[in-house]
Amino acid sequence: MLRAFLMHNPAYRIELFLDYVQRLDPAAIAAVHPIWPRRSGGSLWLRKIG
Repeated sequence: MLRAFLMHNPAYRIELFLDYVQRLDPAAIAAVHPIWPRRSGGSLWLRKIG
């Protein structure tokens, strides 16, 4: 549902997608936030730009 909302919707921009950041570089996240790897899920921050 979120994907459908964001597709071709220029009024919103993803600011931070924590699941993506975790998958991109889990060692970097663990270095600054040791409890993070034991948690699942994440959050998605959106900004309305239009």
